[in-house]
Amino acid sequence: MTKKDIEKFIETLDKTTYKSIRLKDDNVNPTKELSFKNTGLTYSPTIEIVRNNQTDLYEFEKSYRTAELSKLIAKWIMFSIRAKKLSGKFYLVVNKKDKPKFQQVIIDKQLDVEVIEI
Repeated sequence: MTKKDIEKFIETLDKTTYKSIRLKDDNVNPTKELSFKNTGLTYSPTIEIVRNNQTDLYEFEKSYRTAELSKLIAKWIMFSIRAKKLSGKFYLVVNKKDKPKFQQVIIDKQLDVEVIEI
């Protein structure tokens, strides 16, 4: 996904439903980095949307890559846990052609992730 895709996606959101929005690449107010203890891996969701009593996390995946699947699943689990902790949901935003592959992995691993295609 390109920066243009992310900007277009943000434009589709109803601005009256959220208090604030944070972007991964924002220099002023970026999304929070998350990591599992004792690992060198840190991840930040692409978008963090704060609503009244909840925070939703959005992650954009460019393409389906089998070689990196274990890292992707770990990242999704981390984002899903964080979103639940903040009374929100975790959304995975993917390309239309890769959606079935991502959905199958989510079903197989029984992850609490909602898939959005763009």
